[in-house]
Amino acid sequence: MLEELYYGNISPTESFIPTKHPDYQKNIKIMLELMEYFEKKLTKDDNKILDDLISAHSASSSICEKYLFIYGFKLASSIWHEVFSP
Repeated sequence: MLEELYYGNISPTESFIPTKHPDYQKNIKIMLELMEYFEKKLTKDDNKILDDLISAHSASSSICEKYLFIYGFKLASSIWHEVFSP
């Protein structure tokens, strides 16, 4: 597994999406319904602004997820170090 990690073959963000979690499915459905609603109500220019807002939110969420992953990994490593230290 360490070799796979070294070569970049382990990518949790690409292989783990909680598609079967009921809350995830519910939220995706709500987001799609709201996007359809706003696409019909807003002008073309306003839809572009909404798309820009959604893209910025997605990018900031990805940054947070990355740092939460790093923090979790470091925390788990610290815990294992303490567990196995004499």
